Amino acid sequence: MAVENSARDVSGGNLIQVRQLDTLTVTAPVTREAVAAPDPRNTLPADTSSFTGRERELDTLLTSPDGEPKGALTVRSISGMAGIGKTTLAVHAAHRIAGRFPDGCLFLRLHGHNADRPPTDPGAALASLLLATGLDSGRLPSGTEERAALWRDRTSNRRLLLLLDDAASSAQIRPLLPGGSRALVLVTSRRRLTGLVNARPCPLEALDPAESADLFVRLSGRPAPGVPDGGLRRLVELCARLPWPWAFWPDSSNTIPAGRWRTSSLISPRPGTAWTCFGRRTSL
Repeated sequence: MAVENSARDVSGGNLIQVRQLDTLTVTAPVTREAVAAPDPRNTLPADTSSFTGRERELDTLLTSPDGEPKGALTVRSISGMAGIGKTTLAVHAAHRIAGRFPDGCLFLRLHGHNADRPPTDPGAALASLLLATGLDSGRLPSGTEERAALWRDRTSNRRLLLLLDDAASSAQIRPLLPGGSRALVLVTSRRRLTGLVNARPCPLEALDPAESADLFVRLSGRPAPGVPDGGLRRLVELCARLPWPWAFWPDSSNTIPAGRWRTSSLISPRPGTAWTCFGRRTSL
C-alpha cells in the first residue's frame, strides 16, 4: 500500500499525519515559530575604535538605577543636537553589551530628521523588524496595529537589543517597543522624547575640551609634536567641541607631512565669521 503524508493547520499549529498500512500516527502539534525559528541576527553598524570619553553617559545607558520599575521594558533615550555623537554613542554602548542578548541585536534607522526623505512610518518600521526576526513575508499583517500586536507577541520572551536611530517623536517609537521586559531599547533623537513611559533620558552635551582634544589626536593617527596646548584648545573650540568635524581629519592629514603640521596649517581665518577647518569652509 502506498504511503501518504499530509499536513493541516490546527489552532495555529501543524498536525502531521503519516498513514502506512492502515496505521495512523499523530505527532504533537508543532508551531510555525518552532519550525522557522530564526538564527539570532546582529544588524548593528560597526563600532568605532576611536570612541573617546562619554563615561557618564555610558553608565546611564548600561546600568539600572535604584528605583527603576522591575519587570518593565528597559528604554534609554539619547538626545542632542545634530553631530554631537548620538548614534556613535548608542552603537558603541550596544556593542559593549551585545553578548547579553542572545536573541539578536537589531538596528533600525527611522529618518526622523532627514531632509531628503520623510520619517519612517511605524507600519513600515514594524515590517522591517518582523521580517528581521524571521517572520515569513506571507504572514505579515497589513495594518500597523496588527503588526504592532504581532511584534509584541513575538518579542514577549526574547532577550533582544533594539537600537532605533534618529526618531522623530515618541509617537513614532511607541508601536515599535517590544513586548515583555527582557529586551533593551536604545533610542536616539534630536528631541527629548518625554512621552515614552519608563524611558531613562540621556541628554548629550559637547565633549569636554580634554576629550575633544584627545579624539582629535587619536583620529590623526600620530602624536601632536609642536602643537601648543593653547593651539589645540583653540582648534577644538572652533569646532564647538563636536565630534563630527574630526571625520574630515584623516583625508586632510594626508596632505600634511608627518611631524610638520601645526594648528595654523589646519585652520585659518576668513573675512567675517567663516573659517576654514581642515581645508573646508565652516561658519561659526
